[in-house]
Amino acid sequence: MKDYYEILGVNKNADAKQIKSAYLNMLKKYHPDIYEGDKAIAQQKTQEINLAYDTLSDTSKKQAYDNSLKNIFSLPKTKVQTKQNSNEIAWYKRVFVEIKKLKQQKKEKKKLKQNNKNNNIYNKTQNNAKNLDNKENTVEKKEIKKLNILIFITIIIIILFLLPIIVF
Repeated sequence: MKDYYEILGVNKNADAKQIKSAYLNMLKKYHPDIYEGDKAIAQQKTQEINLAYDTLSDTSKKQAYDNSLKNIFSLPKTKVQTKQNSNEIAWYKRVFVEIKKLKQQKKEKKKLKQNNKNNNIYNKTQNNAKNLDNKENTVEKKEIKKLNILIFITIIIIILFLLPIIVF
């Protein structure tokens, strides 16, 4: 028998309001349309959550459930109960492993996005640097042409002024 209080994540003396709030939160978390993992797991968890809420929200069902829990814990465990518990543990282990895998995949996707983003930024920076270098080179070439023209004009002016002095 599964612990409905544990399924909903409430303690044994939770009131109806707390049970309903926990039920709605768990439904949001494991609803098959929202859950990012395996849909079969989500459906199974949703069924468990609905059963737990159905039992704990009804006062008479809750009281009967609580009494059955007391009786179960007072009886020695049978092989069937032990097998059921080991099956539940195995199920939770599988869910835990699946969650761990999904988290790892999410981390890897995030890392890839960051690497792509960094690569894009690097490439843009490199392209901007090349464009800037090209612009600077063209500006430098223009400046050098202007300087050469100025030097040429200065030499011509000096020659024109010095030529009459040298000739006379």
